[in-house]
Amino acid sequence: MDIPQGFLRFSQVIGLCFPVITIILVEKYSNLFFIPYEIIGIFILVTLLIVLAKALLKKRESSFLVFSAVLFVILIAGNDILNSYGIISIGYYIPLGVFLFKLMD
Repeated sequence: MDIPQGFLRFSQVIGLCFPVITIILVEKYSNLFFIPYEIIGIFILVTLLIVLAKALLKKRESSFLVFSAVLFVILIAGNDILNSYGIISIGYYIPLGVFLFKLMD
């Protein structure tokens, strides 16, 4: 496995903590965690892309397909984030991105 265990545990803890914080805290306080969560999410996605790029360079089986699918979902998620901040006005496409990701799987 190419993913470091510490990174894997870190991303799992972050993925579990954010929904719990959102459920427990009042909206006023849970909104304070959005930007740090997005920054950590970008770090996790960049690390994931690096790991997938290494697998692609080692010519592992299906690595090109997985790399392409993950890159596509990341671009769609970035579009939705920029759209939610009002920077661009294209629309929300993450449901379509996830559907196509599962279709490629």
